[in-house]
Amino acid sequence: MTEIEEWWEEQHNKNNLLFLTGTLLESVEYNHNLRHRIESNTKVLNVGSGNVSIELGLYERGCEIYSLDISKSALDKVRSLIHNAKVYTTKEYNKIPNHYFDVIIHNFVAQHMNNTDLVTQLEALILKLNNGFISLQYFESDVLNQRNLTDEKMGGYPRTFDELKLLVNEAGGKIVMWFCPPDWETSRIVRIVKL
Repeated sequence: MTEIEEWWEEQHNKNNLLFLTGTLLESVEYNHNLRHRIESNTKVLNVGSGNVSIELGLYERGCEIYSLDISKSALDKVRSLIHNAKVYTTKEYNKIPNHYFDVIIHNFVAQHMNNTDLVTQLEALILKLNNGFISLQYFESDVLNQRNLTDEKMGGYPRTFDELKLLVNEAGGKIVMWFCPPDWETSRIVRIVKL
């Protein structure tokens, strides 16, 4: 287990709400402009389960729920609350169905990933899209300093739009939409599709 995997395992075991997002599905739909995209039977993969609130909202909506997380404890929590959810660790990209998902939600995860890991993840996720898209919310900054493992843990890995665009292209994707979510001054959302 890598140091970052151990750290996330510890946060999930402690239920550390400072790092485990409790964003409700309704907020994600509003911020990501997904209100008419997530309906009953929509195939959704949520990246970074946090405290499982997005998955619970998807369950109530009648969606097909898939969850991807770096932490096995996080996925155990998803399984305990939603028995028919399909869960995968970040070491199991090859087990997630290809050409399958309508929407992949990537909400406030990118700022916890270095560029290499983000490209690897996006490359895997792009293959999982049917005719859908990845909706990725990230922190944007024009001031980029030297980044390290502590920055990953603390979510201090913001990117410029141009940097993110290069990473998405490297992963085999294309940004087709970019916007500022309501009430989030330093956050941006991009829609990513296959090239």
